[in-house]
Amino acid sequence: MSRLLLRFHDATLDSFDWVVSDESGSVGSGWQQSSQSELSALLSKQALPVVFVIPQQHVYLTEFQVPEKASRQILSSIEYQIEDQLAQDTELQHFATGGGSENKVPIIVVEQSIMEDCRSLQKKYGVRVVQIIPEIFLCPWQGKTGEVNLIESHQGFLLRYGAYHGIKIQQHLLGSVLDLINREQSIESVNYNLADEIAFEDIKIDSYPANYYPASALTFDVNSTDIINLQQRQFQASSQWLKLFQVWKSVAVLILLLLGVGVFSRVLALQDMESELATVKASQYELVKKYLGPKITPADNLKKEVIKILQQNGEATDQSGFLDLLLVFSQSKLAFPSIEVVKIGYQQQRLSVDFSSEQLDKVEALQAALNATGLTINLERLNIKPDFISGQFVVEGSQDG
Repeated sequence: MSRLLLRFHDATLDSFDWVVSDESGSVGSGWQQSSQSELSALLSKQALPVVFVIPQQHVYLTEFQVPEKASRQILSSIEYQIEDQLAQDTELQHFATGGGSENKVPIIVVEQSIMEDCRSLQKKYGVRVVQIIPEIFLCPWQGKTGEVNLIESHQGFLLRYGAYHGIKIQQHLLGSVLDLINREQSIESVNYNLADEIAFEDIKIDSYPANYYPASALTFDVNSTDIINLQQRQFQASSQWLKLFQVWKSVAVLILLLLGVGVFSRVLALQDMESELATVKASQYELVKKYLGPKITPADNLKKEVIKILQQNGEATDQSGFLDLLLVFSQSKLAFPSIEVVKIGYQQQRLSVDFSSEQLDKVEALQAALNATGLTINLERLNIKPDFISGQFVVEGSQDG
């Protein structure tokens, strides 16, 4: 079935690109730019189910390792299991999970405010939204290890190098990002899905085997098992069956009674689960209490206390990989186009970015924007001359979770 795809440019959802995918899922390169003021006319002209596409720079992708037989408590509290990877308040984030394999659960994190704006937009214009997805799923992926797929996006490019691994970058960072990905997993080929071969010759990085594919052949499989719909939990699409309750009230009452019985059974089951969880917590406390000291009780957050001790001893594992650091830097750098990135390096959990600029105030403003993300930022090797400033931003790998 055909779909109307709206690919938003930023978190405001004010401007977007749109395209209609046919029954085969073909989207090609026929994206057209529009804005929210024109949305009503667009929806009137294209009376189709709608897919909202969230810009990738506002999405965090990760995977969480779970036991072979994960309990419901673990799966329902994944957001707290990965909170030390996030630079934002966990309570302000929306977590969506996908189907896992090999005991890995894919997780997508997006700000709740963005999801609330999607819901407001849906109500305001009467949009029939069937999916809300991260932008990375528009980039093709054939499941081949060692391949990197690239497509053009708004003011940049999407790189996808795994079912749930991808990043949005600007063109001048392409070579550096490919080098970083190659350190994580050996790159066998880079597939460029572009409008024409002229763009391919201009963009491709010669140090990696390159293949050109016309963007007009791109397809989007709405039923792909890799795609995670962000419409989960409180953001699930409203059921069309709710309208029937207004007509068939007696049927609704009967259903509610049956639901009540089901809820009662669920409460009993949850009580059993809470008892099991209390036993697990007691076991955890017995395991780590000799490392925590007498002031820590079983009621405390044992994970945070252990992390605190590891940090004090300098043994905490750095949770921020080089791609996470580069993503944060790239997002902050978008607001300062006058600052030129000269070189990017990564060593000993530190991302170093050599830069040049003609305006010192822009450099200071970028440093302030980076500090606001919660990262530790240092400005080194600063060289100030008339009309020319050069130096190096050093981004430390650890973040406050």
